[in-house]
Amino acid sequence: MGHANIRNLNDIFIRRIYAKGKASIQECIEESKKRKEWFKASEGEYTDDGMLSLGYEEVVLFHGRPWCENKHRPNIEAIPENDKQEKIIESFNQDGLSYINENEELDEFIKIQWKFTKGTRAMYLNKTIPAVSRFEN
Repeated sequence: MGHANIRNLNDIFIRRIYAKGKASIQECIEESKKRKEWFKASEGEYTDDGMLSLGYEEVVLFHGRPWCENKHRPNIEAIPENDKQEKIIESFNQDGLSYINENEELDEFIKIQWKFTKGTRAMYLNKTIPAVSRFEN
């Protein structure tokens, strides 16, 4: 794969967290399919769940790690629902996405809910309003 542009996926993810308080990659994949917003790369658009998942994983990696836009802390944090998700998040926080190579772990990772970290939601108000108008039916 060449260059990828995931800004549209980022907008869906952030807008969903802003509006609903939390979001999972799986929910965002379904929203992408509903809105026909695909993972865009230099060689074309990817519409399959696997590639959409990859795009959203990158969004989570960007916002969920300390080097994100906020610079001094992650912008989002996981809401694990069980011990398996807790373990996956622990590894994610330590190693990023590179360790997730088993389908079972990936299937569980995309179900994990994410929310804004304390004090971060307000930072997205101006970024979210333009995205909301694009998604109104």
